[in-house]
Amino acid sequence: MSGQSDVTAMVSGNFDSLGPQGGASLLLFADVNASADGVCYFLQELSWQAGESTRPQVNRSASDPAGQEVIWALGAGCRNITTLHIAPLQPCLQPSRFSNRCLQTIGRCWPNLCRVGVGGASCGVQGLASLARNCVNLCELELHHMNEVNQESAAEICRDGLQQLHTLSFISTPVTSRALLHFSSVCVSLKCVLVQLSISDYFEDADSEEAKRLFEEIINNLQALRKRPALSDVLQIRVKKP
Repeated sequence: MSGQSDVTAMVSGNFDSLGPQGGASLLLFADVNASADGVCYFLQELSWQAGESTRPQVNRSASDPAGQEVIWALGAGCRNITTLHIAPLQPCLQPSRFSNRCLQTIGRCWPNLCRVGVGGASCGVQGLASLARNCVNLCELELHHMNEVNQESAAEICRDGLQQLHTLSFISTPVTSRALLHFSSVCVSLKCVLVQLSISDYFEDADSEEAKRLFEEIINNLQALRKRPALSDVLQIRVKKP
């Protein structure tokens, strides 16, 4: 792996059998195949010497999202990963597995990470701030199905990082107008901010008239940001139909 300059990983699969049994040590093997543009994709085999093993597929999982142990194992064997899309698919059956500790581990394992997609209800400001602080070269950040990001959260996340960020995506992650303004003022390299939302990201009773009215106000407030010079050519808002 040391000869590869750019490695991409997408991680998921059934990780239930993965765990240290009787003090066994972890072995990680990577089967690397280079694509035409030089970006490497791989299938990893994670196995315990105790005999239990799994072969994750190259997609993300809703039933068995990667946890801290799997991320640590991947980082121990593949140090050169620069792109990692690991956000659990939704609805996730084990939402607590992918957490702030996972984000902290990602930052420690891959300080040269450039593009990352993370998310889930158990991820928050603390984990994102750690990720941003450790990955100083981060240029693309995708946040999937997380709790609302407000101005205070944005300030904490940006405090010690994201200076190289040029693409920021909120996928089913509510974000306030003030948070977006903060990101645009601090992340001076931003070229694209994508906000992709549906009414169900905000309201459980998405069919009620009150929810529809409030959601329309939220979208109008976000759309108004496109009149700001700093966001006019940067902000994209996509509203998903129920």
